[in-house]
Amino acid sequence: QIAELTQKAVEAGAQTILLVGGDGTLREALGSLVYQPVDVFLFPFGTGNDFARFAGIHTDPVLAAEQFLSSSPRPVDAAKANDQYFINVAGMGFDVQVLEKTKGFKRYFGDKWAYRLGLISALVHLRHCAIEVKTETMSKRKNSIILCAGNGAYIGGGIFGLPRANFQDGRLDICIVQELKPWRIPKVLGRFLKGRHLSLPEVEYFDTNRITITTKTPMAVELDGEILTQTPVEIQIQPQAVRLLL
Repeated sequence: QIAELTQKAVEAGAQTILLVGGDGTLREALGSLVYQPVDVFLFPFGTGNDFARFAGIHTDPVLAAEQFLSSSPRPVDAAKANDQYFINVAGMGFDVQVLEKTKGFKRYFGDKWAYRLGLISALVHLRHCAIEVKTETMSKRKNSIILCAGNGAYIGGGIFGLPRANFQDGRLDICIVQELKPWRIPKVLGRFLKGRHLSLPEVEYFDTNRITITTKTPMAVELDGEILTQTPVEIQIQPQAVRLLL
């Protein structure tokens, strides 16, 4: 419905579109917004609000409204995974496990507690997978527990997974956390949650224009907090694709 309403507004000649929701709301609207002469502002009323956090958009409604009134358009990057647009982060492995566990807990708890319990449960049942990664300059095979690719720095409601991300540099930031020995899991994931993981030997961090990820069997890939595609997946940057009001 959001995609349809956004498309109708763009076709009607709207110059500014206000979205009320979270990362998923913005992602749903993206297909009608990329490379269009339309300014976009997001009022962050989602669960995680990871992109809003990174972009510096206030979650307080009054402060967000004041920010909108004083904002100006800035061209920011988007990205595409297979045929799906997203603007924040694509991920597989640990963050997908968190989403899957959280979905189950939401039947019994509110969003915040469901996220917390989902995070704990994913840590307890941590799984690794064999992946093959290809970019313009390299090809590697790894046993990984986390792979993130994106423009934004935060995933899963505040996990600081891509601390060097910049949504105006025309590049995807990539973070791969390799399979961990059991006694390394608390330290590595503890530092991953806080964005202090880049110097760890199990972590590989780089940027690229395009990345292709394949696995022996299809694995779920989340885009901006929703599981929407699976491997094999090609993720590519869409430079300066959206005019965001900030």
